[in-house]
Amino acid sequence: SAVTVQEGATTDVTVKMKRGATITGRVIDADTGEIIPYASVGTSVPNNGEVRDFDDKGMTYRIIGVQPGQIEIRYNSAYGYPEGDQSTTTSLTADYGQTVTAPDIHISRGLIASGRVVDGDGNGVPGFEVSCEITGEARHRYQHATSGLDGVFQVYGLRQGSHVRLYGGRHRGSDADDELVSDILGPFTVGPEGLEDLTIIAFRPGPISGTLLDDEKKPLSNVWVKAHYTDAPDFPYSGPDARTDEAGRFSVKHLA
Repeated sequence: SAVTVQEGATTDVTVKMKRGATITGRVIDADTGEIIPYASVGTSVPNNGEVRDFDDKGMTYRIIGVQPGQIEIRYNSAYGYPEGDQSTTTSLTADYGQTVTAPDIHISRGLIASGRVVDGDGNGVPGFEVSCEITGEARHRYQHATSGLDGVFQVYGLRQGSHVRLYGGRHRGSDADDELVSDILGPFTVGPEGLEDLTIIAFRPGPISGTLLDDEKKPLSNVWVKAHYTDAPDFPYSGPDARTDEAGRFSVKHLA
Protein backbone atom coordinates (compact mmCIF):
# COMPACT_ATOMS: atom_id res chain seq x y z
CA SER A 1 0.00 0.00 0.00
CA ALA A 2 1.05 3.64 -0.51
CA VAL A 3 2.52 5.71 2.32
CA THR A 4 2.43 9.53 2.46
CA VAL A 5 5.52 11.10 4.02
CA GLN A 6 5.49 14.76 5.14
CA GLU A 7 8.61 16.84 4.63
CA GLY A 8 10.78 16.75 7.73
CA ALA A 9 8.59 14.15 9.39
CA THR A 10 9.53 10.66 10.53
CA THR A 11 7.13 7.96 9.45
CA ASP A 12 7.08 4.42 10.81
CA VAL A 13 6.29 1.81 8.20
CA THR A 14 5.44 -1.81 8.93
CA VAL A 15 5.95 -4.26 6.11
CA LYS A 16 4.18 -7.57 6.43
CA MET A 17 5.80 -10.44 4.57
CA LYS A 18 4.70 -14.01 4.08
CA ARG A 19 7.09 -16.87 4.47
CA GLY A 20 7.55 -18.81 1.24
CA ALA A 21 7.03 -22.53 0.99
CA THR A 22 9.68 -25.09 1.90
CA ILE A 23 10.05 -28.15 -0.28
CA THR A 24 11.92 -31.31 0.66
CA GLY A 25 12.53 -34.35 -1.47
CA ARG A 26 14.83 -37.08 -2.71
CA VAL A 27 16.50 -38.15 -5.95
CA ILE A 28 16.43 -41.93 -6.47
CA ASP A 29 18.52 -44.28 -8.61
CA ALA A 30 15.92 -45.75 -10.95
CA ASP A 31 17.85 -49.01 -11.34
CA THR A 32 18.75 -49.78 -7.70
CA GLY A 33 16.14 -47.85 -5.74
CA GLU A 34 18.89 -46.23 -3.64
CA ILE A 35 18.83 -42.54 -2.71
CA ILE A 36 21.40 -40.45 -4.61
CA PRO A 37 23.12 -38.18 -2.06
CA TYR A 38 23.73 -34.48 -2.63
CA ALA A 39 21.95 -34.39 -6.00
CA SER A 40 21.65 -30.90 -7.44
CA VAL A 41 18.04 -29.76 -7.87
CA GLY A 42 16.17 -26.49 -8.30
CA THR A 43 12.84 -25.00 -9.31
CA SER A 44 11.93 -24.48 -12.95
CA VAL A 45 11.47 -20.73 -12.36
CA PRO A 46 14.81 -18.86 -11.87
CA ASN A 47 15.29 -17.38 -8.38
CA ASN A 48 12.16 -19.11 -7.08
CA GLY A 49 13.56 -20.67 -3.96
CA GLU A 50 17.04 -21.62 -2.87
CA VAL A 51 18.53 -25.01 -2.09
CA ARG A 52 19.56 -24.27 1.46
CA ASP A 53 20.83 -27.58 2.75
CA PHE A 54 20.58 -31.37 2.90
CA ASP A 55 20.15 -33.70 5.81
CA ASP A 56 23.25 -35.03 7.55
CA LYS A 57 23.98 -37.62 4.83
CA GLY A 58 22.85 -35.60 1.84
CA MET A 59 19.87 -37.87 1.27
CA THR A 60 17.12 -35.23 1.39
CA TYR A 61 17.28 -31.77 -0.16
CA ARG A 62 15.50 -28.70 1.21
CA ILE A 63 14.45 -25.71 -0.91
CA ILE A 64 13.25 -22.63 1.01
CA GLY A 65 11.53 -19.40 0.03
CA VAL A 66 9.53 -20.88 -2.82
CA GLN A 67 6.66 -18.78 -4.21
CA PRO A 68 3.33 -20.61 -3.83
CA GLY A 69 1.41 -22.26 -6.61
CA GLN A 70 2.13 -25.08 -9.03
CA ILE A 71 5.85 -25.78 -8.68
CA GLU A 72 8.12 -27.90 -10.84
CA ILE A 73 11.26 -29.33 -9.23
CA ARG A 74 14.06 -29.98 -11.69
CA TYR A 75 16.95 -32.40 -11.25
CA ASN A 76 20.22 -30.88 -12.48
CA SER A 77 23.06 -33.29 -11.82
CA ALA A 78 24.66 -35.77 -9.43
CA TYR A 79 28.09 -37.35 -9.27
CA GLY A 80 28.23 -40.42 -11.52
CA TYR A 81 24.87 -39.69 -13.17
CA PRO A 82 23.82 -37.93 -16.39
CA GLU A 83 22.79 -34.30 -16.42
CA GLY A 84 19.08 -33.58 -16.16
CA ASP A 85 16.59 -32.79 -18.93
CA GLN A 86 12.85 -32.23 -19.22
CA SER A 87 12.13 -35.85 -18.30
CA THR A 88 13.81 -35.48 -14.89
CA THR A 89 11.29 -33.20 -13.18
CA THR A 90 8.42 -33.54 -10.74
CA SER A 91 5.50 -31.22 -9.92
CA LEU A 92 3.63 -30.28 -6.76
CA THR A 93 1.49 -27.51 -5.25
CA ALA A 94 2.50 -25.50 -2.18
CA ASP A 95 1.19 -22.46 -0.28
CA TYR A 96 2.81 -19.79 1.90
CA GLY A 97 4.51 -21.18 4.98
CA GLN A 98 3.91 -24.81 4.04
CA THR A 99 6.55 -27.53 4.10
CA VAL A 100 5.79 -29.99 1.33
CA THR A 101 7.51 -33.25 0.45
CA ALA A 102 7.96 -33.55 -3.31
CA PRO A 103 7.48 -36.83 -5.17
CA ASP A 104 10.74 -38.69 -5.69
CA ILE A 105 12.71 -37.96 -8.86
CA HIS A 106 14.10 -41.15 -10.46
CA ILE A 107 17.36 -40.99 -12.41
CA SER A 108 19.01 -43.80 -14.36
CA ARG A 109 22.71 -43.94 -15.04
CA GLY A 110 21.86 -45.23 -18.50
CA LEU A 111 24.51 -46.86 -20.65
CA ILE A 112 28.14 -45.78 -20.35
CA ALA A 113 30.84 -44.78 -22.81
CA SER A 114 34.17 -45.54 -21.16
CA GLY A 115 37.77 -45.37 -22.18
CA ARG A 116 41.03 -43.58 -21.65
CA VAL A 117 42.62 -40.29 -22.71
CA VAL A 118 46.29 -40.72 -23.61
CA ASP A 119 49.07 -38.61 -25.06
CA GLY A 120 51.20 -39.52 -28.06
CA ASP A 121 53.32 -41.86 -25.91
CA GLY A 122 50.33 -43.73 -24.52
CA ASN A 123 50.49 -42.11 -21.08
CA GLY A 124 47.22 -41.36 -19.32
CA VAL A 125 46.12 -37.71 -19.41
CA PRO A 126 44.28 -36.46 -16.28
CA GLY A 127 41.91 -33.52 -16.17
CA PHE A 128 40.85 -33.81 -19.81
CA GLU A 129 37.29 -32.59 -20.36
CA VAL A 130 35.49 -35.09 -22.58
CA SER A 131 32.36 -33.95 -24.44
CA CYS A 132 30.01 -36.59 -25.81
CA GLU A 133 27.71 -35.33 -28.56
CA ILE A 134 24.56 -37.48 -28.77
CA THR A 135 22.23 -37.61 -31.79
CA GLY A 136 19.58 -40.02 -33.04
CA GLU A 137 17.21 -39.22 -30.16
CA ALA A 138 14.26 -36.90 -29.74
CA ARG A 139 16.68 -34.02 -29.12
CA HIS A 140 20.34 -33.27 -29.74
CA ARG A 141 22.15 -33.35 -26.40
CA TYR A 142 25.55 -33.58 -24.72
CA GLN A 143 27.03 -35.40 -21.75
CA HIS A 144 30.39 -34.57 -20.20
CA ALA A 145 33.09 -36.21 -18.11
CA THR A 146 36.61 -35.44 -16.88
CA SER A 147 39.40 -38.01 -17.05
CA GLY A 148 40.95 -39.25 -13.81
CA LEU A 149 44.59 -39.47 -12.79
CA ASP A 150 45.21 -42.42 -15.12
CA GLY A 151 43.27 -40.84 -18.00
CA VAL A 152 40.20 -43.07 -17.52
CA PHE A 153 36.82 -41.48 -18.21
CA GLN A 154 33.17 -42.58 -18.07
CA VAL A 155 30.31 -40.75 -19.75
CA TYR A 156 26.90 -41.69 -18.35
CA GLY A 157 23.38 -41.30 -19.67
CA LEU A 158 23.62 -42.95 -23.10
CA ARG A 159 20.78 -44.90 -24.73
CA GLN A 160 20.96 -47.93 -27.00
CA GLY A 161 20.80 -46.99 -30.67
CA SER A 162 21.96 -43.41 -30.14
CA HIS A 163 24.84 -42.02 -32.19
CA VAL A 164 27.73 -40.37 -30.37
CA ARG A 165 30.93 -38.48 -31.09
CA LEU A 166 33.57 -37.70 -28.48
CA TYR A 167 36.15 -34.92 -28.30
CA GLY A 168 37.55 -32.57 -25.73
CA GLY A 169 40.37 -30.54 -24.31
CA ARG A 170 42.38 -29.58 -21.26
CA HIS A 171 42.92 -25.88 -20.70
CA ARG A 172 44.99 -24.39 -17.90
CA GLY A 173 44.43 -20.65 -18.13
CA SER A 174 47.25 -18.78 -19.80
CA ASP A 175 49.70 -21.69 -19.71
CA ALA A 176 49.68 -22.54 -23.42
CA ASP A 177 52.26 -25.31 -23.01
CA ASP A 178 49.77 -27.29 -20.94
CA GLU A 179 46.87 -26.94 -23.40
CA LEU A 180 45.66 -30.19 -24.94
CA VAL A 181 42.90 -31.01 -27.44
CA SER A 182 41.76 -34.01 -29.45
CA ASP A 183 40.34 -34.90 -32.82
CA ILE A 184 36.73 -36.08 -33.00
CA LEU A 185 36.30 -39.77 -32.17
CA GLY A 186 33.37 -41.46 -33.87
CA PRO A 187 30.56 -41.48 -34.72
CA PHE A 188 29.60 -44.66 -32.90
CA THR A 189 26.25 -46.37 -32.43
CA VAL A 190 25.57 -47.25 -28.79
CA GLY A 191 25.02 -50.98 -28.32
CA PRO A 192 23.20 -52.80 -25.49
CA GLU A 193 26.38 -52.77 -23.37
CA GLY A 194 27.27 -49.16 -24.07
CA LEU A 195 30.68 -48.28 -25.50
CA GLU A 196 33.92 -49.62 -24.03
CA ASP A 197 37.69 -49.36 -24.52
CA LEU A 198 37.58 -46.02 -26.33
CA THR A 199 40.86 -44.19 -26.76
CA ILE A 200 41.04 -40.42 -27.12
CA ILE A 201 44.49 -39.16 -28.14
CA ALA A 202 45.31 -35.74 -26.72
CA PHE A 203 47.86 -33.44 -28.33
CA ARG A 204 49.04 -29.85 -28.18
CA PRO A 205 47.09 -27.74 -30.65
CA GLY A 206 48.93 -25.95 -33.43
CA PRO A 207 48.47 -22.51 -34.98
CA ILE A 208 46.75 -21.44 -38.18
CA SER A 209 48.31 -18.41 -39.88
CA GLY A 210 47.56 -16.36 -42.96
CA THR A 211 46.97 -12.92 -44.40
CA LEU A 212 43.67 -11.06 -44.46
CA LEU A 213 43.03 -9.09 -47.68
CA ASP A 214 40.17 -6.93 -48.92
CA ASP A 215 38.49 -7.19 -52.35
CA GLU A 216 41.36 -5.23 -53.91
CA LYS A 217 43.95 -7.62 -52.45
CA LYS A 218 45.14 -4.99 -49.98
CA PRO A 219 46.05 -6.12 -46.47
CA LEU A 220 43.59 -5.42 -43.66
CA SER A 221 45.33 -4.39 -40.47
CA ASN A 222 44.08 -4.32 -36.88
CA VAL A 223 41.21 -6.74 -37.62
CA TRP A 224 40.22 -9.57 -35.29
CA VAL A 225 40.25 -13.03 -36.89
CA LYS A 226 38.27 -15.68 -35.03
CA ALA A 227 38.48 -19.43 -35.62
CA HIS A 228 35.73 -21.93 -34.99
CA TYR A 229 35.73 -25.73 -34.99
CA THR A 230 32.75 -26.16 -37.32
CA ASP A 231 32.49 -29.96 -37.10
CA ALA A 232 31.69 -29.76 -33.40
CA PRO A 233 29.67 -26.70 -32.31
CA ASP A 234 30.04 -27.63 -28.64
CA PHE A 235 33.81 -28.11 -28.98
CA PRO A 236 35.12 -26.71 -25.67
CA TYR A 237 38.06 -24.91 -27.26
CA SER A 238 36.40 -23.32 -30.29
CA GLY A 239 36.74 -19.59 -30.71
CA PRO A 240 40.44 -18.57 -30.35
CA ASP A 241 41.22 -15.30 -32.09
CA ALA A 242 44.05 -12.98 -33.12
CA ARG A 243 44.47 -9.44 -34.47
CA THR A 244 46.08 -8.81 -37.88
CA ASP A 245 49.29 -6.77 -38.03
CA GLU A 246 50.04 -3.88 -40.40
CA ALA A 247 50.61 -6.33 -43.27
CA GLY A 248 47.31 -8.15 -42.58
CA ARG A 249 49.07 -11.20 -41.16
CA PHE A 250 47.55 -13.23 -38.34
CA SER A 251 48.29 -16.39 -36.39
CA VAL A 252 45.52 -18.07 -34.44
CA LYS A 253 47.25 -20.12 -31.79
CA HIS A 254 46.24 -23.28 -29.99
CA LEU A 255 43.74 -24.48 -32.56
CA ALA A 256 43.15 -28.22 -33.09
